[in-house]
Amino acid sequence: MKQGAKAWVRPAMIVVPLAAGAFFPRLAVLATPPWNAIRYVLMLMVFTSSLSIDAKALRPRGAHFLLLAANLAAGVLPFLALRALFPAHRDFALAAFFCGIAPSATASPVVIGFLGGDVAYALGGFAVSSAGVLAAMVVLLPWATGAGVTAGAIASVALSVATTVLLPLALAMGLRALFPGARDFSKRLSGATFALWAATLAILSAMARTYLAGNAGAAGMLAGCAGIALAQCAAGFALGRRFAPAGRETECSQLLGQKNTTLALYLALAYATPPAAIAVVCYVFLQNLWNAWEIFRHDRAGAARGEGKSKT
Repeated sequence: MKQGAKAWVRPAMIVVPLAAGAFFPRLAVLATPPWNAIRYVLMLMVFTSSLSIDAKALRPRGAHFLLLAANLAAGVLPFLALRALFPAHRDFALAAFFCGIAPSATASPVVIGFLGGDVAYALGGFAVSSAGVLAAMVVLLPWATGAGVTAGAIASVALSVATTVLLPLALAMGLRALFPGARDFSKRLSGATFALWAATLAILSAMARTYLAGNAGAAGMLAGCAGIALAQCAAGFALGRRFAPAGRETECSQLLGQKNTTLALYLALAYATPPAAIAVVCYVFLQNLWNAWEIFRHDRAGAARGEGKSKT
């Protein structure tokens, strides 16, 4: 395969599963018990990506806390603005809140690895984002929705995040300690890891299609929610790059823009209205289309460098 053509392979492995899930919504059943495919695949992806990481590199950095502040502001400020501009349409304000307030995606460190970024730096940012947002949710969710949030619900979400990320990370560190050569497994398995991620996108897309089919509502409301999701998605990726220290633009852009939409959708369904959940569903498609574009640019640049070397 020509170098230029290779740049299209990984983006196609994002777009095609998204389309497949939309056309075959029954794939959504794989996300439910007893399959729980998304959780197990994410655990495997975090495990393989973590094999190449030194534990010392996982420490939180100052930029991670700046991103956390931006993450919280991304939920609170648009909520206040839309509530003031459209007092009769609180659904729009809630849609902006849940799209913006969601912490970094569980898969964001893996995607950062696909983009040639620092996975350890990303995992540190993911930990700060997840812990900080979950702690803030105890106050912000009742304030925004008017509904009480139980300690059990927050604990359940925290446990889910811990088992999906911290458990495979600890297992990877343990394997590295016993078999130092396991560090090389991460690169060897990168192709399989990407394929697994593509499979989870098909399932996520099927879940989104299933939800939209049952909660489409008025066309104006759907368009409004999609517009809010687009604005939040664009702002997240752009501001993450803007706040990033030199050389960390890729990592910070993904950490702020790529959201834990599974968590956001769960919270929107539990404490808000269907339009808020629809906005989160729209965010699923938008952030993954952006990921496809970013990976295409990264792979095309890599292919160009390869062609340049071959000519010399």
